[in-house]
Amino acid sequence: MRLVNKKGDIWVSAVLYMMIAVAVVLIVLKAGVPQVEKMQDKMYFSKAKQTMLQLNDEIRAVASEGFGSQRIVPIEIDKGTLDVKDNRLVWQMTTKSKIMEPRTKVSLGNLIITANADVSANEYANYYLLSNSRISVNITRFNSIDSPGAINTNDLIQYMDYQGNTVSGTFSFLINNDQDTAVGTGYTYILEEGNDLGFATVVAHVNSTKFEYDLEITLESQADFIAAKVKNLKVN
Repeated sequence: MRLVNKKGDIWVSAVLYMMIAVAVVLIVLKAGVPQVEKMQDKMYFSKAKQTMLQLNDEIRAVASEGFGSQRIVPIEIDKGTLDVKDNRLVWQMTTKSKIMEPRTKVSLGNLIITANADVSANEYANYYLLSNSRISVNITRFNSIDSPGAINTNDLIQYMDYQGNTVSGTFSFLINNDQDTAVGTGYTYILEEGNDLGFATVVAHVNSTKFEYDLEITLESQADFIAAKVKNLKVN
């Protein structure tokens, strides 16, 4: 009887040790999964980048060969989505891996690589349009640097559009809540035009009876709001 009990104790002990060992292995695997996924995403990004560069080379080759030239180019995408938008071939991937700094843009010829950079900024005859994936902001264009004229910061923003819902009215920009600081002479200009920007800024230079200053209106990437900042303030 004692012999049987002893064997039983040894068997139970062995099972316990094995269960502990399995638990340790599972803990190690779970801890390593995020790192493995980040490494995989870097590999997917590198592969997609090379695919896009090769595709660009094929397009240039076909264009140089003239009318009637054609190619069959296989495209293999392991992760993310591939779409055609505005005559552009766009590959997108969501990842937790820090492949590049957020809100940055790198141009490699015809290939543009961005990270969290979805802002577009365009200048028209009477207004500027700043947009990202969430909102659009229509900003009035006043005069020019070479030809300043009357300006009113209460009339800067014509409207904002949030997911198809348009908000219009008066958007006031005042210093010390003083209406006299909103009107004067000045002009507006956009810092940078283009697509796939990390942010876009329109500057209104205002010379009022009390202050001369620059009002910066900025739309950040993936933001659902605009930011206003007063810079270069001088007392008149």
